[in-house]
Formats: sequence, C-alpha cells, structure tokens
Amino acid sequence: MGNGQYDAEFRLLYGQSLWTLFPGYCGFELGYRWRDEAPADELRYLVEVGGDFTKSLYGRAKLDGIKGMDNGEGGASINRSNPNQFDLIKLDLALGYKMTPRWGVEAVYAPAISGETTLDGTTYSLALTYQP
Repeated sequence: MGNGQYDAEFRLLYGQSLWTLFPGYCGFELGYRWRDEAPADELRYLVEVGGDFTKSLYGRAKLDGIKGMDNGEGGASINRSNPNQFDLIKLDLALGYKMTPRWGVEAVYAPAISGETTLDGTTYSLALTYQP
C-alpha cells in the first residue's frame, strides 16, 4: 500500500557471539528513516539476545523501538492506525524447539510495552520452521 513517497533508511548493525559464555549471540541495531513527506522521520533501534538452552531448545529476547522525530506534517492521516507521528517500544520473546536438524516449531509473545499515538496490543504467534 504505502503512501506514495520516497524514503531512505540507514542502519548500523553490530553482532557478537557469546560462545565463550554460552552458545548464544547478541545484536544491536540503530537506524534512521528519512521521509520525503509526512509521516515523521523515525529513529529505530533494536537490542537482541538469543541462544541455545539445549541441543533442541533455543530462545531469544528482543527490544524493538521506534521514536518519531516530531517533523511530520500535522494533517490528518488516511490510515487511523498509522498516524503522522508515533513512538513504539515492543518486547519480543521467542522459544523454539528443533524437532529435526531442518524442522522446528517456534512460539512468540510480543507485547507493545510503551507507545504514543499508536495501537496497543500483544501479538502471539506459532510458526513451523524449515532450514534448507
């Protein structure tokens, strides 16, 4: 759908293995989305930690944020669930089970823990995974 404009996004990512502590990883992401018109530009960030608990059980936790930069036009948004300016922080907790080396199942709990002029809610998902 989109809003018929051009945007540009720049992101810096850093990841680190935590193998010396346990079989896991951590990742950090910082980005900025420039928008040609409304809605407002966004500062985006993500912190993620995950790893294997056993040979078959793994998990991850992510904190994902969007900060509106207060430069959006004040006009009414066409989509009421997507205003011209918003802030949002979401938590994402996942637990997965590897049934075979290629097949697995993953459950995710993802609540919105903070936000301004955005929809509030929690997402639950269950996924069947395949690694070729």
